[in-house]
Amino acid sequence: MRRIFQIGNLDESEDYKLIKNHLYLVGRQGNHGRWDEYRTKIPQELLDTWVRVMTECRRNGFINPHVEHGVIVFDQVLASGMDNADLCTLCDRYCIRREMVDTGELKRRKTMNKDYQELEMCWVQRGFAR
Repeated sequence: MRRIFQIGNLDESEDYKLIKNHLYLVGRQGNHGRWDEYRTKIPQELLDTWVRVMTECRRNGFINPHVEHGVIVFDQVLASGMDNADLCTLCDRYCIRREMVDTGELKRRKTMNKDYQELEMCWVQRGFAR
């Protein structure tokens, strides 16, 4: 979040404070199910920043942001409970490997050829840290 907000200390960021306040109010009112209605109260520029935060957090397995003790915290996905899950399960970037997994082509190629070498995950190819 510090990288996206471009600040060393999140408590110094007005955007962070605004998002934290909105999350606190939504959580306190129990309106998580009505987030789509509530978000209309948030300025579009702040929503754009929040989208970048949420996208990056989701890619790394962090979901369900909420406020605890005055800080935004996330739940972390530790396992999916699926036998066919991999590190790309939560990723929303487009890549050929993800497309092959979604369509079943990867499974078909592995079944047909025991020596088949899977493509590297897109975030490894691009140098993204997980």
